[in-house]
Amino acid sequence: MEANALNVRALALKAALLRHEGNSAEALATVAAITKIDPLDVHAMSEQWMASKSPSSAAALLIAATEHPATVLEVAADYMDAGLWQDGTALLTHVVAAAADKSKISPLVYYDLGYFARRMNHADKAAEYDRLAKQAPTDYVFPFQMEMIAVLEDAMRADPTDSRAPYYLGNLLFDWQPQRAVALWENSAALGADFPVVYRNLAMVYLRDGNERDKAQAALEKAVQFGGNAMVFDDLDKLYEENGVAPSKRLALMEAHQSVINRDDVIGRFSLGDSWVNANLVRGQQHMMAGQYAQALADYQAALQVPSNLETAAGDESGRRAEISYLMGSAYQAMGDTEKAKQSWREASDPSASQAAANPNQAGGPGGPTAPGANGQVSGRGSLGGVAAGGHVDGDEIYYQAMALEKLGENDRAAAMFQQLIDKGTAGLSSAPGMEAPMESDASPDQRVQAADAHYLIGLGQLGLNNMDKARQEFALALGASPDHFAATMALAGMQR
Repeated sequence: MEANALNVRALALKAALLRHEGNSAEALATVAAITKIDPLDVHAMSEQWMASKSPSSAAALLIAATEHPATVLEVAADYMDAGLWQDGTALLTHVVAAAADKSKISPLVYYDLGYFARRMNHADKAAEYDRLAKQAPTDYVFPFQMEMIAVLEDAMRADPTDSRAPYYLGNLLFDWQPQRAVALWENSAALGADFPVVYRNLAMVYLRDGNERDKAQAALEKAVQFGGNAMVFDDLDKLYEENGVAPSKRLALMEAHQSVINRDDVIGRFSLGDSWVNANLVRGQQHMMAGQYAQALADYQAALQVPSNLETAAGDESGRRAEISYLMGSAYQAMGDTEKAKQSWREASDPSASQAAANPNQAGGPGGPTAPGANGQVSGRGSLGGVAAGGHVDGDEIYYQAMALEKLGENDRAAAMFQQLIDKGTAGLSSAPGMEAPMESDASPDQRVQAADAHYLIGLGQLGLNNMDKARQEFALALGASPDHFAATMALAGMQR
């Protein structure tokens, strides 16, 4: 204190020692000195209450404990460092007894109390505090004091079946001792941890440190089992998507927990603009199959009218004008309006119109310098691929342009464009080693997406050239690489009608 007379923690220790010597008046004078330095210091509030036991000091201490519970843990840690276990116990039991909602008491409080009780050889009380710590909610609990290392290690020795103490200790140690932290989390899981965060922590580590996707998936499934929040479901669905899990399983998971996942930061990763287009086009195809051509036309027209809030979310109809215009022409043809059908097909076959819509600041038609795949690469839909990125594949507008040209009698031009799709897809497969073969289980998400898109484009080319068996094979390969590939799913279903 001679070196730093403003050291409030040293002054608080002095006040505690004076109080233990029975010199309450001098202890309170020391507390007054602390208050002059820092009127909000909780050490001073604790010592004021310890020395005076006045209602006003008790009230002030409880207000601080309620509004800033971490400060009470700090004072308890200082009592621990000083060996003042009775004072730490008195402080924490006072806070617990006065708490209106016992469920909001941090388990760290009970672990501290258990530690103090064992230091004082109160085994029964220690066991009771440990039991309360195990029952307390784990939400938002994150140890931050070095003293908690000894406290949690002590709790683990006292009760080796406690799954929560190793979880909390792992949280504390992860930044400095990540390997030990992971071992502690795995121990927590092995002990039957029934809360989700430990499993999500493990999943993130498995992915980050070793790309152990199967272990990460199993961990996230455990997190869901024990009541994971929206972000846990989002993480699991992303991993399902990247691991090629069947869309039916993913949909069942989402439908079963819709109330949990209905948050913008979760559903916002899906391409809502493309979803709008897909929904209207699928319904239009259903109406076409049912002979309801006017309704089908209305659906196709609606696909062009993406609500502005969905456009800004992700995706729009701009890259799909050729597809939509071609389908509108088919509806007009079925309705007997030949002129409007031809007008729609001319719009669909015009590469400058669809390219300008998709790239308003660039020029060039399909296969030109600005087109996807012009350098022999299929661009893919990013690491989320499949359903999350929508059903549109860069380059597939060439198919609808060619189909429209066929309708207009320009078969040679159409055939050349179908072959261009085959060449584009083949180039995409050959750009990465092993892409031509069936996808291996350890293929990366980007590889799966690239392979699926490439096979899909080849399938469209073969379909346009009327090579039906080859088209089916390519679409099936696309789904083998990426089971949630919406465009390939719809193309294959269309061939089976």
